[in-house]
Amino acid sequence: MLAGRTDAVAPSRGTHAGFNANVHGARGLFALSVFVFHVVNSGLGTFPALATGVGNFIARTPEYGVELFFCISGYVIMGTLRRSEDPAAFVGDRLIRIYPTLWASIFVIMGVGMTTGTHGFEDMPASRLAWAVPANMLALPGILPLDNIHPAAWSLSYEIAFYLACAACWAMRRKFGTRVRWVAIPAVMALVIHYPRGALLLAGIVVAGGWPHGGAAARIARHPIPLILLFLACWRMVQELSLPDHIVQTTMLAWSADARLPLALVAVAAATLGFAGITRGHGALGRVLCWGPFQYLGTISYGFYLWHPIVMSGAKAALLRAGIPQAAGIWSQSVFLVVTLPPAIAMAHASQRILERRLADRLRRRLRHTPALITASTPAGIGRGTLCPANRTDELSGSKGGGEIRVSIVIPAFDAEGTIKRALDSARLQGGAELEIIVVDDASTDRTPTIVAQEAALDHRIRLLSMSANAGPAAARNRGLDAAQGEWIALLDADDSYHPGRIDHLLDLANRVGADMVADNVMLHHADGTVPDAPMIPPALLSRPAELTTAEFIARNVGSPDAPRVSYGFLKPMLRTAFLRGKGIAYDERNRFSEDFMLYVDCLTKGARWWLTPEAMYQYTIRAGSLTEQQSSGDLMRLRQMEEDLLADPRVRVDPLLVQAITRHKAVLDRCYYYRAFTDAVKGRDVALAARLLADNGRSARLIAREAARQLPTILAKALRGGYVAHARR
Repeated sequence: MLAGRTDAVAPSRGTHAGFNANVHGARGLFALSVFVFHVVNSGLGTFPALATGVGNFIARTPEYGVELFFCISGYVIMGTLRRSEDPAAFVGDRLIRIYPTLWASIFVIMGVGMTTGTHGFEDMPASRLAWAVPANMLALPGILPLDNIHPAAWSLSYEIAFYLACAACWAMRRKFGTRVRWVAIPAVMALVIHYPRGALLLAGIVVAGGWPHGGAAARIARHPIPLILLFLACWRMVQELSLPDHIVQTTMLAWSADARLPLALVAVAAATLGFAGITRGHGALGRVLCWGPFQYLGTISYGFYLWHPIVMSGAKAALLRAGIPQAAGIWSQSVFLVVTLPPAIAMAHASQRILERRLADRLRRRLRHTPALITASTPAGIGRGTLCPANRTDELSGSKGGGEIRVSIVIPAFDAEGTIKRALDSARLQGGAELEIIVVDDASTDRTPTIVAQEAALDHRIRLLSMSANAGPAAARNRGLDAAQGEWIALLDADDSYHPGRIDHLLDLANRVGADMVADNVMLHHADGTVPDAPMIPPALLSRPAELTTAEFIARNVGSPDAPRVSYGFLKPMLRTAFLRGKGIAYDERNRFSEDFMLYVDCLTKGARWWLTPEAMYQYTIRAGSLTEQQSSGDLMRLRQMEEDLLADPRVRVDPLLVQAITRHKAVLDRCYYYRAFTDAVKGRDVALAARLLADNGRSARLIAREAARQLPTILAKALRGGYVAHARR
């Protein structure tokens, strides 16, 4: 149920695994609903309208957040199965996630109960305790009629049984092929009939398979809130008709004798459609679930589910001893909620950090267990490692097996404390694609690494890598490219941001056209606000998806009367990881200017298919004195050398348009290089070097003069502002 906690992962569009922020937020919402139910069920005073009748019926329905968690478990199981190398690894991965926190909570309950003579331990004989403890540690009560030490742990027995059944079907399918369905389907039906709540696990599997694909069902699923409310109402009515028994004590065979069976069928259908709407982010609920509080609760949901009853038990005893419920009267439940929620969250946070991350990671290392990392279908050249990084022990980090993570977002950062949070927020809310977010801190001197570390503690997808010394954006990006485990690598600068849905939009285009690189238009945003935001590529030049050739990419960066200049080097494409690694492509770490342009040219000349889409979903921030505006003569010299090498390449020389584009672009580089080198020599009072540059060839003096004339307005403007200001170099 909650044991997968942060693994909101399942096949997207029926084929690919994907982290789903809406499902992750739903964990937080459903965990909170179970907490609210336990407040309502505390027996403390409340408002008369909530104590009886319809009000009480409504107030007690949050109990069924547990069933909705079963939907999540069924949903995520598909992605987890695909990421596991064999049934044993799958089961091991699940148990390492479930048992540490469960055992810790059981030991706390036992310690308190034995010390105070409460929680049923006051009259439990030692012989009964001897078998009750191991049975509870294995999470058997619930699926089996055994004493339950932890009041909230019964659902874990359902989840473990579900995992074992999946592993058994997987193992049998290996041996018997598709014939296993003649055993699996009747077995599943028997389990659902005997344990009706298991139907919600199947609902999650159905949604993970892509249903509903279209038609009326898909239109209905666009309204998840009324569907979830319909499920809660119908399931609650099934419970009321089952009294004095609880749903868990009844079967569908008993339900078939009265109205409970049709009510249950309506409830399961509503839950399936409502959950499908949640996974697709439909309606207001889709937006709410992406809010930070629900994302955080989703991260700590497993610990929150197991620890909040323990916190409530102690808090209730303390309140009763202090006489607060008598004084608070009908406000008692409200006081109880306010008193218990903060410590329950604090306990869950500590549990998630210590037990679910650190201890689980140590167990994996001790047992040499790698959580679902290796798959038979991992494309060659994508996955470079098999072990989960030490600070990523959750479900997503376990899916680091190459192509199973769809997209790795790489963010180089240097002294970006004012903007990095915005960049991270825009990345973490990208649709249904399974993401990892790699921030490479380039030896920042401000709070950038601290901010990223704090965000990583709240979102398992974020990983912080630190450079030992400042090496520049190219080196930082290479570090991120090396660490990336996704099928695609998306670039994001620390002061830029994505618009919602960007990654999914680019993935759709890439899948349609078979591209190696895909990019959208960029929205140019001037940080000083002096210029309105505008797309870089005018609609007249890019009105529909189109392929970008090497010749056009280079030519547009110069411009001509019949081809206006467009700085395609500003684009931030998503690149296929297998292509980069298969071709040995990386950033030239010597350059701090035009490193993107050089990488893109390298990709294109080595055969990459690059497609553009007109939507401007990348916000590119322009700041005065940014690295983009800084050019060294060394940077320009390396660009010139690259283009000289291209002009000497026989594969390039057969394309007249490409040769023409490179020649024109190199002419601009020559002019910029000689001017920059000459002015640097003059500023450095190196008369000999300045003289050599003027006489370097028959054109150098003329090129320096032309560029000086072009730069004259800028020079005068700076002089009027008080002279040149030296910008800090990274």
